[in-house]
Amino acid sequence: MRNVSKILVLTSSILAISMMASVSHAQSTNALEGENDEEVTDAENAGSKSKRASDGSIIVEGVARRLSSAGAFGSRTNLDTPFSVSQVGAEDIKDRQAYSLQDVFATDAAISRNGGSDFNAWSSRLIIRGLPIDFADSVKINGMSVYLFGINLPLDAMEQVEMLKGSAGFMYGFGAPGGIINYVTKKPPVDGDILGFNVGYHSGGVKSGSADLGTRFGPNEAFGIRVNVSGEDGDTYTNSHITRGSAQAAVDVRITDNLTWNAEALYQDSDLEHPVPYIQLTRAPYVSDLLPDPVSSDDLLVSEESLNRDKFLYVRTGLDLSLGDDWNASADLSHDRLDRYYPSDYFWLQNEGGDYTEYVYNGAAIWTYDSAQVMVEGKFDTGPFSHQIVFGGHWLRQVLDQSNTATASILGTSNLYDPVNYGWSPTEASQLTYYRNSQYIQKALFASDTISYDDKLSLILGGRFTDYGQKRFNASGVALSEYETEVVTPTVALMFKPAPRTTLYASYVQSLEPGSVVGATYANANEMLDPLLSKQIEVGFKVDRRNWNLQGALFQIDRGATYITDDNYYVQSGNLRYRGAEISGKFSLSDEFRVGASVVYVDGTYEKTNSEWLVGRKIPGTAPFSASLMAEADVAAIPGLSILLDGKYTGKTVAYQYEPSGVTLKTADYAIFNANMRYRADVSGHTVILRAGLQNLFDKKYWQGGENVLAVGAARTFAVNLQFEM
Repeated sequence: MRNVSKILVLTSSILAISMMASVSHAQSTNALEGENDEEVTDAENAGSKSKRASDGSIIVEGVARRLSSAGAFGSRTNLDTPFSVSQVGAEDIKDRQAYSLQDVFATDAAISRNGGSDFNAWSSRLIIRGLPIDFADSVKINGMSVYLFGINLPLDAMEQVEMLKGSAGFMYGFGAPGGIINYVTKKPPVDGDILGFNVGYHSGGVKSGSADLGTRFGPNEAFGIRVNVSGEDGDTYTNSHITRGSAQAAVDVRITDNLTWNAEALYQDSDLEHPVPYIQLTRAPYVSDLLPDPVSSDDLLVSEESLNRDKFLYVRTGLDLSLGDDWNASADLSHDRLDRYYPSDYFWLQNEGGDYTEYVYNGAAIWTYDSAQVMVEGKFDTGPFSHQIVFGGHWLRQVLDQSNTATASILGTSNLYDPVNYGWSPTEASQLTYYRNSQYIQKALFASDTISYDDKLSLILGGRFTDYGQKRFNASGVALSEYETEVVTPTVALMFKPAPRTTLYASYVQSLEPGSVVGATYANANEMLDPLLSKQIEVGFKVDRRNWNLQGALFQIDRGATYITDDNYYVQSGNLRYRGAEISGKFSLSDEFRVGASVVYVDGTYEKTNSEWLVGRKIPGTAPFSASLMAEADVAAIPGLSILLDGKYTGKTVAYQYEPSGVTLKTADYAIFNANMRYRADVSGHTVILRAGLQNLFDKKYWQGGENVLAVGAARTFAVNLQFEM
């Protein structure tokens, strides 16, 4: 079955991309007639799936042409961004009944998961092009920094989710070079009213519901409001139990024709009992390259006391000011707080027979982020050259208050196939005390100029100056370590548009990511490491036509190396190098049939380290080859019915390198297939949509290899949802 699945996905992906390329050439003459980058409004006539989003951008087949935020690049279209970008709109998210970020980007071959499950704290920690994103700096809400460890945000409240692949040091400041995830929340309607409801059911017994309400009112409809509420409760397919409720509200006031005030808030309260344990690969005496046979997440025995309890609050307010033709200014303030109580199980795998040591982490923490940003965007001409200027400033404070009970201890040993149930007594949440563990502060100034000639050739020059400081304290408030630096992270890009809605680009960017705090299970536990520097070069193309789009890139990323030494110290030294290529596209073969494909190749190796044995070896978590294919068909015999199929192949992936025996642990390659359906009907003038789907259609058991960890592949699951719109 594995070989058949592998061949099917690979062959289909290559055929689909080849088809798109050949058809695009045959249709290029017709496609170019009457089209240019400024005529985005033409998309509104492209078909029934085109619509205008609440921020005024045009969405075609669920993908917005204009990014909600490109950080220090300001507001610009995907075609005007010299990096690889993926966007998934609200309708696509609903059609796949996505639960986590892994589901949102399920058809992107460059995405995998690092040690997570839909029902544990690492659910949304992705690997992008072989590089893991981090919880501290890689995730944004409407372009503003938030901390989302352990959090699945309510996707019902999102207009779209954007992913920028690779380093984004100039655009967003400090952050891991894997990429940036930006959640775009739903905004008040541009005009008219919104009223919709959803009810759903997920495998195991999880029942869910949500409501979406929005309107404009007052003189000239100057006041707008949008409210989303959602909740879920029940036993999951992983033997966990989830209880979650959330509310999101957004308001705006058109104070004058040129000035708009906006604000929003999102709150979520979640209890996850018996989360799927984190499976760590340790420095056990491995004697073979074999991993244990994969298990299902519902086979894992978790202690009764294991729990993830999260309370998350995000608030933001801002002003948008039009300064005349082609000039705009904005100012934003945001605050978020994540209060986590997580006495949880960790399985430290010992050998290919499935033996493991069970650790428990008696942890609780409060992360608080405060952020402020001002930005000015404008355009002007100097002779034959036009300029798009963006400049501004950014301030960010990140604080971690850690509980005094945050320690790891051993419960005992067990086996994946014959587990032992251990009990323990974590500290009650009401008895916890906290101390200031660490603080990070960024103060930045940024500026960029996009210099264009004849609307075809553009040069982007940008720089970000950051004054960065990090401190770590002990429980008595004494500073244990402190690091301060001032750094400039530049970016340079060249873009050429040989035809309308076609961009060729080359870009270079540098980025820094904060030094991590070493985990409790290492010999240098709680040590704060210095920031890591990364450099990225990318060359690519983007084509966006009315009925098809295609994009591809070649990239190289150099990043400071982190690894575990022989005596169990977590250190950073040397350089990691990632080289790769990717291509993806979507194409409408007819009004009723659409296909898409994505292929990525990544070669990730240790280039330089203090441990010579690592040099030239593959980096854990980096799948060398992945491919995905999707198809969507409207069933002519049953008006309103659509079938959606997708499959994804992931190649063998190094999960861990063990020096003494030279063992390299790899996960097996695997292919996963999903099937979904959507039935849309008009009932008494109201839209009713029924969705149903099967994920992991053939119930494949597999390990997903991460950075020295294993993620348990999700079993076959079923989900159904009923949506009603007034």
